[in-house]
Amino acid sequence: MVELTTRQQEVYKLIVEGKTYGQVATDLGLNFRTVEFHAARIAEKIPGTGAPLRKIMAYAVQNSAQNGHIPPLP
Repeated sequence: MVELTTRQQEVYKLIVEGKTYGQVATDLGLNFRTVEFHAARIAEKIPGTGAPLRKIMAYAVQNSAQNGHIPPLP
């Protein structure tokens, strides 16, 4: 399992729920660029290559499939 900070966990959860970076920013009271920053840091912690959003979603699907639950996708 990837170790995420509390804020990264909040951003990760909302992204996996299918929210855009803009919606995540609004929900958490953050700037859009701050959400991009957190997404990039999350993606750095996930093995593999690709754009941050693709890596995060692929990781979420893989991790959830192993636990018997597929998260909702946008």
